[in-house]
Amino acid sequence: MKDIRNFFITTIAATFLLTGCASTPLPALIFNSSEHHVSGSPITGPTDAKILKSGKSCSNYSILNWLFYSGGEGSIEEAMKDGKITRIAIVDKSAFSILSVVFSRECVVVFGE
Repeated sequence: MKDIRNFFITTIAATFLLTGCASTPLPALIFNSSEHHVSGSPITGPTDAKILKSGKSCSNYSILNWLFYSGGEGSIEEAMKDGKITRIAIVDKSAFSILSVVFSRECVVVFGE
């Protein structure tokens, strides 16, 4: 009986300690800082649009404000408005989190004309 209990405690502890070790756009249990490419190629992009400008839109999450305000839209449209972009060449995404529920930010970065 004691061995089964130790096995479950070890399994649960390992699950919590190893969560968020991979690069992911999702909030991690302890810490995460990652960036990944969503669409387009760094040279030409998905369209013939040139990479002249960039715009960024972020969503902030926190246990302190999750009931009332998430802190930004984090959309491609908002990133286009931020960079005054009319034609998209590349879309990238980044994520940053500390202790998952304490603070996390997901950003969309758009490059184009």
